[in-house]
Amino acid sequence: MKNFITVIAIMAFTFMAANQALAQNQYDVEVRWSNDPTWHSQGSWVIGGRTDQHPIELRFASGNGADKNDGGKTFAGQVKYAQKEGMLGLKALRTTGNNFSVATKKGNANWANDGTWVIGGRDNQGVVKLDAKSTDGGKTLMGTMTYAGEGPIEFRATLISASSAENRSSSAENSKVCSKTLNETPININWVNKSNESLMVHWINYNCEEEKGQYLGRGETYTGNSYAGHAFHIYKVIESDEGGMVDYKTITVSPSNGSMILTRP
Repeated sequence: MKNFITVIAIMAFTFMAANQALAQNQYDVEVRWSNDPTWHSQGSWVIGGRTDQHPIELRFASGNGADKNDGGKTFAGQVKYAQKEGMLGLKALRTTGNNFSVATKKGNANWANDGTWVIGGRDNQGVVKLDAKSTDGGKTLMGTMTYAGEGPIEFRATLISASSAENRSSSAENSKVCSKTLNETPININWVNKSNESLMVHWINYNCEEEKGQYLGRGETYTGNSYAGHAFHIYKVIESDEGGMVDYKTITVSPSNGSMILTRP
């Protein structure tokens, strides 16, 4: 009976430690393309498997050495934690979705479990390369990343602390986007959809409410008048779900806007 209780206690401790590591290594991840100044959310990732340290450098790519670039099923590379222990070897195997079982090792030592990481913000398109560094002990990571079938894009990850996580919902409520007119000079805007998606463009009125949207198919353009300070919420249309839409981006018109080039989110 005593041995049974000991085993249960060990299992409970391991479970709690794993959950603690997951909670303490969650990052808000954003990306942006070279011709787009706006950062786009890629959701919450888990980067790192330690409860007392965060990664300060990451360099890994898809493939395990024998099977190069397998679409993000495996990773091989290096990671460095805040503790001055040098670069560690890293390998990862996708388990479900964007979850990866990660192991690290120093030099010729045996591989050690580094927990479950979450790498990627898309359901059907894996990450195939990530190269990022931190200058603040792992609170933020900056660099580049690549999704399968695409080129490199800018990468930014911000650590979600326990206190910020609790306040995120209230902060979101206090950060509503509303249109305002900065001057009375109309701006003729040419909207150009260069993304691979069908889009809906909704004007956000002065009461922070979205008006009826304008459909913009792949490769389509339309022209309309607006004013500096007017805000627009753009959605990606889910063709397989009639009427379904997901968030794409929010744009505020500036006096210099003449064209709105809409590329990938």
